[in-house]
Amino acid sequence: MNPRALFVLALCLIGIAVWIPSLFPEAETPKIQEEPGPSSDEETPDVLFAADPSSIREILIHRAETQDVVRLEPREDGHYQLTDPLVDRAEPALIGQLLMILSRTPAREMEAAWAARTDAELGIAAPRVDLEILLEDGSLYRLALGARHAGGSQVFAARNGERILAPRALAEMLTRPATQWRDHSILSFPRQVIELAWSPPQGVGFRIRKSGRNWELVEPIQGLVDPIRGRGLDRMIGMRASSLPTDASSDELRAQLEGAGGELRITSLVDGDRKVEQVLRLFEGMAYDRDRAYLLPTYEDDLAVLSYPAQELRSRRLLGFDPTHISSLRLTRPEGTVELRRGSLGWARSDGEVLPSPAQKLLTRTLVEIANLESVQEAERPAGVSARQLVLSISARVTERGSTVFRWWPSAEGSVGAEGSSTQAYAIATDFDALFEEILSASD
Repeated sequence: MNPRALFVLALCLIGIAVWIPSLFPEAETPKIQEEPGPSSDEETPDVLFAADPSSIREILIHRAETQDVVRLEPREDGHYQLTDPLVDRAEPALIGQLLMILSRTPAREMEAAWAARTDAELGIAAPRVDLEILLEDGSLYRLALGARHAGGSQVFAARNGERILAPRALAEMLTRPATQWRDHSILSFPRQVIELAWSPPQGVGFRIRKSGRNWELVEPIQGLVDPIRGRGLDRMIGMRASSLPTDASSDELRAQLEGAGGELRITSLVDGDRKVEQVLRLFEGMAYDRDRAYLLPTYEDDLAVLSYPAQELRSRRLLGFDPTHISSLRLTRPEGTVELRRGSLGWARSDGEVLPSPAQKLLTRTLVEIANLESVQEAERPAGVSARQLVLSISARVTERGSTVFRWWPSAEGSVGAEGSSTQAYAIATDFDALFEEILSASD
């Protein structure tokens, strides 16, 4: 085909392409009817127990099988106390589970066929278990749990006279023996411990405290606790009594126990800012807590860490952090303060300027070197020289809480370094002033 004919054919095709759509006008886009969102006036689900758990003053559990009563009362420290049929601290996890089921489980309506039955036929007239909760305003909540529903997962119940269905799991929990409501944990708040002080019957003990994710020695020497010994501390903190005696110790025996064995003083941080102190006397495989009227038998291996002197608890490492977990840092020198953050492009200044590749690599090597520093040779801090401080944080922005703090002073041999607020310092061959000057000047 010659060029002229090809050009004419192309014009014809373009014209057809423009003309054909005009024969089929575009259909009007249907308007989508938006469904209304949930109304703010929707009713709150009808749960089994709608009152604020903090308003509870007493919990009573009547079990028909044994004709006994389990009585639980909230304590000032946040725990519950079992006061009947014996007196002891209640298991926190069990109390938490009970309150969660009551406050989050909807009360199911009974089917019409069952609603026509009598209370006696449903087991409500003489309930298997009867739960009563006394509130601070003097009102009484009652939940009677009767026979099992045909479905298997529910039981017939009466809540303040109203007939409903309740979870079978709740009924099974409330029918457990009184002894199973007792707390096997020897420490009151094992997950909130921040400090431990051990005074053995003979010799020198130690005091340690939580620092971020690590344990550090405070007295009689300072330094990080060795990670292996730290696992021993965690085991001791989580120790549970091998059995729970039912015979309370006499007042005379308890008076004698006050000065017996070694003393373990535990400080816990509860509700974010409230410190709670607990004192245990440990001797001959037994633990005595003045807040509990029983001698609690312990497992020997749980207390093994207390047999080590402070020198054997201390780690050789000066600092306890993983350099790969550090996401931000703050460096304070006489020249000023600089913050760096690790992002997708590597380390960058607070204004977003990314450090050059050589500075990135040098900073990474420097953090690894700092993480591997050992507390071997003690040294005096140079007089008249201000400290440099490096705050290492796992957060995207530097936060003091949970961070690792490294301080150093320049010296003729390199540096003198210390951990956080520790009064003990150690000789280091590396000149960290020169290293960080090289890192920061590379991007200036």
